[in-house]
Amino acid sequence: MSLFPIIFLVLSCFLANLQTDSVTQAIQFSQMTALAFGFNASIYCGFPVMEREQKLKYALKVMGCRTIPYWLGTFAFDIIIIAFLMGCLIVIAYILETTFLINNIGYFVLAAFAFGTSLLANAYMYGFMFDKSQSAYKYYGMFCIFILYYLPMISSLVFFQDEIKWAGNICMYLGMATGPFIPFLQEVLTYVPYVNESDFVISQNPLVPILMLFGQAIIFMSITIWLESRKYNLSQKSIKKALIPYAPNPIFDATEINSEAERVAAENNLDPIRVLGLEKAYENGFQAVRGISFGVEKKQIFGLLGPNGAGKSTTFNILTALIPRTKGSVKLLQTEIDQNLYEIFKEVGICPQFDCLWESLTVREHLEIFGSMKGLHGQDLQENIDYFITTMQLSDHINKKSKILSGGNKRKLCVTNALIGSPSLQFFDEPSTGLDPVARRYLYDTLVANLNNREATIILTTHSLTEAELLCHKIGILINGKFVCIGSTPYLKNKYGTGYRITIPKHAVKNADVFERELTARFENIKKIYDHSQEFYNYQVSMEGFSFAKAFKSLQEMKEAQIIEDYSLTNTSLEQIFLNFSKFQEVRDE
Repeated sequence: MSLFPIIFLVLSCFLANLQTDSVTQAIQFSQMTALAFGFNASIYCGFPVMEREQKLKYALKVMGCRTIPYWLGTFAFDIIIIAFLMGCLIVIAYILETTFLINNIGYFVLAAFAFGTSLLANAYMYGFMFDKSQSAYKYYGMFCIFILYYLPMISSLVFFQDEIKWAGNICMYLGMATGPFIPFLQEVLTYVPYVNESDFVISQNPLVPILMLFGQAIIFMSITIWLESRKYNLSQKSIKKALIPYAPNPIFDATEINSEAERVAAENNLDPIRVLGLEKAYENGFQAVRGISFGVEKKQIFGLLGPNGAGKSTTFNILTALIPRTKGSVKLLQTEIDQNLYEIFKEVGICPQFDCLWESLTVREHLEIFGSMKGLHGQDLQENIDYFITTMQLSDHINKKSKILSGGNKRKLCVTNALIGSPSLQFFDEPSTGLDPVARRYLYDTLVANLNNREATIILTTHSLTEAELLCHKIGILINGKFVCIGSTPYLKNKYGTGYRITIPKHAVKNADVFERELTARFENIKKIYDHSQEFYNYQVSMEGFSFAKAFKSLQEMKEAQIIEDYSLTNTSLEQIFLNFSKFQEVRDE
């Protein structure tokens, strides 16, 4: 808060005292006061917009912060600033001997509180007009002054003739309905003698504008809560689907995918996270998720993998209540995600792909906020903070503001925010991004320790196949919005990557028929793998009876016989399985 509003408050009393006409005196005072509080109102409007813009509100919501306590806390902080400014105004009025205020000081104190309450609720409500906090900071103050104050007041003065006075009255009543400034002007006008009250003043009783301001506050706050409920509405949306064609999935054996869907659909299934028939279609007709089903058990980490555009992030955002689903069931702790939302999410920790941090708060203050939301207080809270600060190697940064942290330390703080309180359901979207190898190892150890100690259930998305192979008990790979495989790492390797892979460039083969006949004669249980690029011959050889030395000798003999010019022989890894499926991912134009 700058000295800008204080200057206008001084001017409000000083200029009012210079006027000889009582009505002009009241209007001059209300005008300067409107300028002081109108431009300052951008602070109250902009901060909630910033929290929505940077997904901080989303992080608070999905980790247990309820709507009404959030707004009450925001209001309690902001009303202190309003009260300070109003206190300054009263002191200035006494110093400058602004008699019409001093003579009605009791009513004015009550009116000041009513005005501040209505102003804050008005700022919160109109904040939903803005998507960017910078726009809210720039334009909301001008909106208050020119639209909510000057427009109705000037219009009522312009349309003062008897035959068009009705137009001026409409403008005045609209001003009283849409903002707190005209009712505040009405209040101040009741403090001065006025002959024809029908021109401006709706009542000479000073309690009437005060009650109007309190009524506005209730209505504006109710609209604010309703707008927020609409913004974070998770109910299913019916949208026309599949208007945009998509590439077909690779030919695969869907046995384990169907088995997983049947397991999750069973009535006796008690998986803490259950997803059945999940679909998501966007307004443009593109279907990002196409009927996927999976469950995650206690003490299990589920790796949700897929190339860009496969539906991985969309699925994660649905599970963590950022966007609504189009169809299907998502149950957390046996409760649909759009029912008893806060009862569910008090048991949830989330580390989204973006850094949800307040730039002006320190590392300790972040953990105090998220720890308190998980029900930790006093000694328990401090012990949790000390443990995770040490475990995540943030001890040297405990009192630093987040805006000066490095990218890796910001990421570690986001992970710690999700872990504090040891929630039973945890969601991590690319948690190791920006971490050095040592920090990444500490992160892995922390996740595993928390999984075992709390019997937690974790969903993890990552682009690191090594990370997935090291941490995940079960992995699902999404391609074009559908699972192409699901199971443990050993299972996927046995099914899709058994043994070794022989890769030979097509340009290195002189006669394809001779080449294939010679290769099948030399290797038993060899299976050809389709290559999406059509530039290579790919073959998979079973490990049963396989000898690397014998295989190398056979390929070398084929090369010496000029059947092939080049070859490679490798062990099939999870990364190769992933890359093989990724070739079928459709690349969409933005």
